[in-house]
Parts: sequence; structure tokens; C-alpha cells
Amino acid sequence: MNVHNIDLQYHAGLERQGELTLDDYLTHARLTGRQVLGLTDHLGIYLHERDAARYSGYQRNLAGLEEYHADVVRAREKYPDLQLLFAPELSGRELLEDIPCSVTDLADLFIAEVPFLDAGDTENTTAICDRLEELADWRDTVGTPLFVPHPFRGSINRRLVKADPEPWVTDLPLRSHDEYDLATIDRFMMFDVATVAETAAARDIPVEVNGNTHYRTRGTNLPAALQVLRAGCSVFHSEGVELVPGSDQHGFQKGIGRVGGYVPWETFQILGIGLDGLQHLEELGVEFDVRHA
Repeated sequence: MNVHNIDLQYHAGLERQGELTLDDYLTHARLTGRQVLGLTDHLGIYLHERDAARYSGYQRNLAGLEEYHADVVRAREKYPDLQLLFAPELSGRELLEDIPCSVTDLADLFIAEVPFLDAGDTENTTAICDRLEELADWRDTVGTPLFVPHPFRGSINRRLVKADPEPWVTDLPLRSHDEYDLATIDRFMMFDVATVAETAAARDIPVEVNGNTHYRTRGTNLPAALQVLRAGCSVFHSEGVELVPGSDQHGFQKGIGRVGGYVPWETFQILGIGLDGLQHLEELGVEFDVRHA
């Protein structure tokens, strides 16, 4: 098994594409080399909706989430070669105390976002660190492990996607990821990355290296931005944060055929991280075949 075989953020419930089924998504997982899956959806779709109509086979309420979970349980028998974890995704605004026990009882793992305020660096850093503390306390109370997904999503959206890149971003010199200083990384990410990493490490919260964030960055044709993204991941790693892989794939059928999301294995390779760095997965009972191809 290799890093690309592990995808801890694989949306396959209400957020499925079109008329595709969970079986279609698990078949796609097999065809694309995935062996360990965190099957997810944004919890808010189920928690804050009360729509009994069926979308992608499920209702938009807690009964729909329970149906999705039941399908995952059945799939474990049908696909014994896949290791399936039920992993709802929480928004950075979700009130943790309002999450029902029925949800925590279903989850093997939570994917828990942190906020991005599109504000000043200090405000963003404080908001992210405060949320990390809240998440760690909640995790310890409910007893369900979690990780933080796409920590740089808001930064990439702000710098590259939802606004025109500023001239200094376009003109960033292309270097190795380890040649960017912290000041450049923080300026690009709009928060103090080392401080956030220190908090995540202190509270033993893994952080995701996210395929969709990589995809958005690659799509700008600015290779220096991709290297700064890797530099940010490297700061987390150097501070002792466990990095976990996820594609954040929602759909995979395009007009030309099968085109889905990917697990950013190459960033793990560049940072020198292998399966032996994924301790939290071992605690969840994931079995690694460490015979590398």
C-alpha cells in the first residue's frame, strides 16, 4: 500500500453526482487504486435540512444520514478489499455542542473544518487556533477521532481563485518548497502558519493534505504558488503535526469520461512522508500492507 491508496475525504452520499450510487463510487475507488476511504458528506446538509424528498437516494435530514451510514455498513461486507470509514464533515461554523449523540455514535471519524475569515493575519490565526482548541476538547468528550481538512483552502481561494492574483503573487519566484521563508508563507496564507501548526501539534490534531486544494492551485498555472502550498504543509510537518491524505472528490464523471479528484501523493513524497507517518489511522484499525510497489 502507498499514500495514494488512502483517501480520507471521499464524498459519496447526498453529494454524489447525478444518478450515481454508492456502488458506483466504490467501483470508481477500486478502479483508481483507493483501498482506504473516509466516506463523507457535509453534515450540515443533513443536520440543518428537514426535507423528506430524496436526493441521491437519501433524505436531507438525520434519517438520511442514518440511511447513508447503513449503506456504508452493508458495503463493508460487499467490498471486503476496501476499508471504509464513516466520516461526516463539519463546517468551521458548526456549533459542536448542537451535534446530536446519534451522529457521534455513527461516526468512525470526523472531518472538522477550521474558519477562514478573509481578515487580517492576526484575526485569522486567533480564529483558527481557538477552533482547534474547541475541536480537541469536543473530540476528547465524545471519544471520536478527527482531522482538519484543507487548512489552506480559504487562502488559495482568496489568493488565486475567487479574486485576481495580486502582482506579487503572480511574480513569486519559483523555488524549492523548503526555500520559502515563513514571512512569505504567512503573507500568502494570511495567517501565522507556524502558530497554527504548533496548536494542532499540541492538541494532537492531524491535518489533511487536500487534493482539491492542490488541483485549484495547479489550475492557475503558477508553479510558485504550488510550491508555497507545499511549504505550508512542510511547516505543519516540521512542527510535529501528522499529515493525512484526502482527495475531497465529489464527482468523477465528466463529458469526456472518468475524471475525478486525486490524492496528492507527490506532496507526501516530496516531504518524505510515508505510511509509517499515519499513526492515527493505525489507531482506527486501518491495516496497512506496507509492501511498496
